Amino acid sequence: MRKTIHNTLFTGLAVASIGLPLISGGFAEKASAEPSAVSMSNGAYSTSIQAPVIKPSWSFPVIPIDRNQYSNQAVAVAENGKVFAVDPNHRLVALEANSGRKLWQYGDQLTPILIHSNGIIYGMTQSGSIYAVTESGKKVWTTPLGFTKADQIHRIGSTVYITQSEQTAAIDAASGKLKWKISEDKNSYSGLGEIMETDGVLIRNYNVQGSLTFEQINAYDAKTGKKLWDSFRTSFPLAVKDGIVYSVANTFMIDDDPVNHKVTIAQYDLKTGKSKGDRQYRWTEPENKDGVYRSGGVYGSAFLYGKDLSGRDTSFL
Repeated sequence: MRKTIHNTLFTGLAVASIGLPLISGGFAEKASAEPSAVSMSNGAYSTSIQAPVIKPSWSFPVIPIDRNQYSNQAVAVAENGKVFAVDPNHRLVALEANSGRKLWQYGDQLTPILIHSNGIIYGMTQSGSIYAVTESGKKVWTTPLGFTKADQIHRIGSTVYITQSEQTAAIDAASGKLKWKISEDKNSYSGLGEIMETDGVLIRNYNVQGSLTFEQINAYDAKTGKKLWDSFRTSFPLAVKDGIVYSVANTFMIDDDPVNHKVTIAQYDLKTGKSKGDRQYRWTEPENKDGVYRSGGVYGSAFLYGKDLSGRDTSFL
């Protein structure tokens, strides 16, 4: 039995994409993969870049951001000729992008978390409420959540999602009405911060502690917050296509091989989490005998770049 492996989702594996054996639905096949879109070599390197120092045309003080709590938060958001930020007095300010002139300020005791979406700025207060403000500084709504350590805000369609470690809340973007709020077991879950919604299903990733700690994805009904399914040792999806979730499976300490490397792409039904099999991309590398643990890229991870399935070697970062 033969299957055509060229499809619109996976077209090649960077670094090792030519002639990789593929296992799909239990059948081992020889992949007639296209040449890799990106090619990387292993090994440490360093590069020195000389660049001129650019003098800013203006500056404005903003609240210092604790990267241990807000690892991905930008210090300011620029949209439509304006810059929005939280100043050292914990107020939201709007600045003219060309001149730095303050246009307005809003509130007090605000945290540095904020996003801009569809002409609205969403942010959090120190007391754990989420607020919405127009670009002109007019308050739209405020909703108390008790998320005093919220780490991220996401707007997807008509819903604003707020995450705080193992907790998630969904807010109607227009009215500020709380749709639902859920919490996983705080003794074993810690949030990672990636979130996506497709076809009525919300997917979020966590670190989950068992005998070892690994990434896990949970799927929820986007309308109610009800958990639909979860998958341990599974990375945040590479893609969701035609009702199938494609994710890299973590096989650490299960199927390690120092010479015969592979990346396993697990497939799950979006609505039920039922396994739809997996695809294994295999290649061979000389055995590493220097005692240094390596991960990523040719050592077992992948990412999508457009329609290309690529490996990223992080062993030297």
